[in-house]
Amino acid sequence: MGYLFSSQLERIAYYAMGLGSGLAALVVGPFVAYIAWKYLERQRFIRKLRIARITPEELKRKLDAGEDIMVVDLRSSVEFEGEGDTVVAGALRMNTDEIEARHQEIPRDRDVVLYCT
Repeated sequence: MGYLFSSQLERIAYYAMGLGSGLAALVVGPFVAYIAWKYLERQRFIRKLRIARITPEELKRKLDAGEDIMVVDLRSSVEFEGEGDTVVAGALRMNTDEIEARHQEIPRDRDVVLYCT
């Protein structure tokens, strides 16, 4: 293949030498921009996850106010027993391994709070 396209390869090498550092910037620049964009997207996603959290006090206040919230208790049986059988009234108890099999039990028409430790 190199023998067949030797003249084309020489021409490409000649133009590349003429561009010098400009060629490096042309090749490396988009790659660096892509990595920077992905990094910023990840930081925005992590910030959004932090914002989506709710404290136990906020949850209690919302439940006491009668807001339509579904609580899914994802603690394992060991964690559940270790906390003295503390339950959230009306919470749906399931193991994290069961989420995929029991997802239809989680309502889609209201806010859902996942309770885990």
